[in-house]
Amino acid sequence: MGVGALEDAIGHILASGKWPSYENHLSQEILSRSNTPNPNRKRTNNMAYNLSIEVFGSGDSPTHRSHWGFMINKPGNLEFGDLLQVEVVDSDRLWYGFAPRYATKIIDKAAVGMCKLTDLTSQQRHDVIKIIEKVPAPKNSIGLCQDWIFDALLSLEIEEFVPSGTSAFWKGMVGRPAREVAAACGTQWTAFA
Repeated sequence: MGVGALEDAIGHILASGKWPSYENHLSQEILSRSNTPNPNRKRTNNMAYNLSIEVFGSGDSPTHRSHWGFMINKPGNLEFGDLLQVEVVDSDRLWYGFAPRYATKIIDKAAVGMCKLTDLTSQQRHDVIKIIEKVPAPKNSIGLCQDWIFDALLSLEIEEFVPSGTSAFWKGMVGRPAREVAAACGTQWTAFA
């Protein structure tokens, strides 16, 4: 899917005011995939990791949104994983910097839950981390962590590491409270409370 088509899809979702269930989106994407070989596309065997978006804080206030980061962990292991995120490095200018935490606790006092995006092989995990590391962090009060997640998802979607439409779905979640994100993720959501 090209960037123009993706922008059209996002515009359609935003205009409709309807946020499709992520669970339904994944089902439709899996059914619609062609048999065309692609080295980045998921293979059903050797899936060693989950790629999710972890949500921190309730995000109930429009002036204090939930913090989002990518979490890569082994399936069934909710103890430790790799958190790929941006954090504020200059609060006066609202500049962010890439701040990964490898082998960190998944569940901490601020973590609300996480929404699984896809499965990854060990090689895909490595490739996904390299793509995410290259996404520029927000600077000069333009964008926040959720916007950075969206930008990274665009790159991952173009490279076919996440299903088509994933970035459009998450663009629709930007600024929404954690409870709405959890509801939209359906069975892909893991709650920590």
